[in-house]
Amino acid sequence: MPSNKKKLPSYYRCSLCLMVMSDPVKLRCCGDRQCKECALHRLTLTRNKCWRNCGTRLRTETDLISLDYISQRIRQLRIKKRRKTLYCYVCKTKGHRTSRCPTITCIKCHEVGHAEIDCPKNRDDIESKFDVKND
Repeated sequence: MPSNKKKLPSYYRCSLCLMVMSDPVKLRCCGDRQCKECALHRLTLTRNKCWRNCGTRLRTETDLISLDYISQRIRQLRIKKRRKTLYCYVCKTKGHRTSRCPTITCIKCHEVGHAEIDCPKNRDDIESKFDVKND
């Protein structure tokens, strides 16, 4: 079954952990991109040598180049993903959530325009149980 979800381009993925890069850096010697944490961990494992084909001796201060523009782009993509279009499962239209559907019918009072959880009768029930008085 094909998925309709768009996959994040590999450009934004760490070459070591294969996840979306956090604090992305690239190696000065070969341009390989990864998370800073992954790169630092790999440097300790390889005794500060490039783990790609070149084997260059690396220093973290100068040979790991921060990729701020990629960090910024990843943040923008995450914000866009959060701004999904609202969808109502009652009337099958976009623009509002199911709980705010103007055509939803309450199963408690059978009135149109609100769900049971938002029913005004719930407030009346609570007030009667706890003997709340409006002064």
